[in-house]
Amino acid sequence: MASPRKDPASDGEVSDDTASLSPSFNSQDGIVDSSRVTNGVQKLKLSAEHAVSRPQIRVVIDLNRVGAFIGKGGEAIKQLARESGTIMGVEALVPGSESRVVTITTAAEGEEAAATLVAGLTAAAAAITAGDKPSDSPLRLLVPGAHIGQLLGKGGATIAAIRRDSGADIKILPRGELPPAARVSDELVTVRGLGAAAALARIARELAAVGAAAPARTGVAAAVDAQLVGRLGHAHESFSRGLTEAGAPGGALETALRLLVPAEAVGGLVGRGGEHIERVRRETGATVRVVDGASRDAPAVVLATSVEDAAAPHCAAQEALARAFLAVSGEEAGGRHEAVLRLPAAAAGSLLGRKGATVSALRAETGAAVHVEREGTDRAGAAAGEASDEAGDATVLVTLEGGVAAVVAALRGVATLARVHAARSRGPAAPAGRGGAAGAEAEEKHGLTFNLDPAQVGALMGKGGANISQVRSVSGARVHLSPATEGEPGATRALEVSGPVEAVLAARNMVNAFLAVGGCSEAQPV
Repeated sequence: MASPRKDPASDGEVSDDTASLSPSFNSQDGIVDSSRVTNGVQKLKLSAEHAVSRPQIRVVIDLNRVGAFIGKGGEAIKQLARESGTIMGVEALVPGSESRVVTITTAAEGEEAAATLVAGLTAAAAAITAGDKPSDSPLRLLVPGAHIGQLLGKGGATIAAIRRDSGADIKILPRGELPPAARVSDELVTVRGLGAAAALARIARELAAVGAAAPARTGVAAAVDAQLVGRLGHAHESFSRGLTEAGAPGGALETALRLLVPAEAVGGLVGRGGEHIERVRRETGATVRVVDGASRDAPAVVLATSVEDAAAPHCAAQEALARAFLAVSGEEAGGRHEAVLRLPAAAAGSLLGRKGATVSALRAETGAAVHVEREGTDRAGAAAGEASDEAGDATVLVTLEGGVAAVVAALRGVATLARVHAARSRGPAAPAGRGGAAGAEAEEKHGLTFNLDPAQVGALMGKGGANISQVRSVSGARVHLSPATEGEPGATRALEVSGPVEAVLAARNMVNAFLAVGGCSEAQPV
C-alpha cells in the first residue's frame, strides 16, 4: 500500500487569471481552503518526496483555457473535484511555457481509487476540450517514464487493445515535444477521436494500478525525478553560489554551451521545417545553432548561447541544451541515456574541483555517471583528474550517463559550473553607471545585427513604424534599420541593435515578439 501523504493537494499551484481567489483542495471533498490563500495567490508546496506516493494523472492545458477551467473564484474546478471525488490542482506556470498542468489524484484506495480517477479524468477532459470537435485537438497526458510500460503492456499489447476497443487515436510522442511544464522523466501521450472517452477510462485504470503499486521515491532521487523541462527545475543552488562569489553580480555574462549529437538524430531536434528548434529558441530565449560534423559519420554540434546577469542561477543556453538533449534522447525515459558536452579545457578545473570533490558532488546529487576526458583520447585511458592538468588541450569532453532525468540534472549542473569558470575568467565587471569613461564605453560595447527579409521588416515596423518605435522606447537600446536597396524589393535589410546588454536583450526579445505576431520566423544574430 502506498505511504500516506501529508498534503495530497501539494502538486502545484492553482491560479485563476480571472479572479482574486486561487483555490486549494483538501483530501476529503476538494473544498477551497481559504486559510492557505496569500495575496490572492495560492502557493502549494511541490513535494518531490511524495510525487508517486498516490495514483496521479496529469493533463496538459493551454494557457488560454486555464481561466475557464478554474472558473471565477475557483468554482468550476471545485465542482469538478467535488462531483468526481478527486483532488484537482493546476501546477505553477513555467516561464516560456504556453501551457500548464492539471493534476488529478485521490485519497481513495484500490478499486475505488481507479473508479475515482476515471471520473476525474473524464470530467477534466470534457472541460478542457469543451467546444472542440473530437478530431480537433488531442488531450495530452503526462505519464512518468517509469509507468509508461504499464500503459504499453508486453510487446505493446495493452495500448494496442485500448486503441482497438475504443477506436481512439493514441500516440506516444517524442520527448522533444514535452512542454516546459512537464517533468523531464515524463512521456507525452495524446488521445483523440470519437472513442477518446473510453480510451481515457482505460488509461486511467492502468495508471491507477501502477501508481498504487509504486513505492514512494524520496530524497535526491525524487528531486531529480521532479525537475521540470522548463527552468523552474533543478536549480543546482550548491553550484550556482559560485557565480556570486566568482564574478560581478549585476554584470552581464555570455554563456556558450556545446552538445555533441549523432548526425542521424539532428532531424529530431530541428523538426519538420525547423519547427521544433524554433520553438526551443522561442521558449528559452537562447540562440541555438546546429553545426554539422567534419565528416558524414562525425557528430553534429548543437551550440546554444545566451547573455544573462552573472549571478542568475539559470541561463537560457543551459535550458536550450537540456531541451536539445530531450529531443534526441531516443527511447523510453527509463532507459540508459548519454549526453556529451564539449567544454574549454580550462573549465575542467571548475568542474572537477579540489581532488574531484565537485564532480563527486554532482554525481551524488544527480545520480548520473560523469566522465571527463581530453578530446581525442580513449575514455578508458583518461582519468577524470587528468583533464585539468593539460592546459594545452583546447577542449575536453564531459560524458553524462544515466536515466533521462539524471542526465538532464547533470547537464544543468555542468552548465552552471561552466558559467562559474567563465565568471572567474573574465574577472569583476565595472558596476553599472561607474568607472568614468571606461565604464560608459563598456556599457555601449554590446551589439547585435540581424538580416531581415521583407516580411520580417513589415512585421517589425508595424503601422506607421509603431512597432519599431516601441522597441526603441521600451528597451532603451539603439535600434537602426538600414534603408531598403533601390531596385531590389526582395533584398534583406540589416537591423543593428546596440547599447547596454540588458537593453540589447530586451530589444531582441521585443523584435522577435513582433515577428511572431506577424507570423514570421525568429531573427537570429549574424
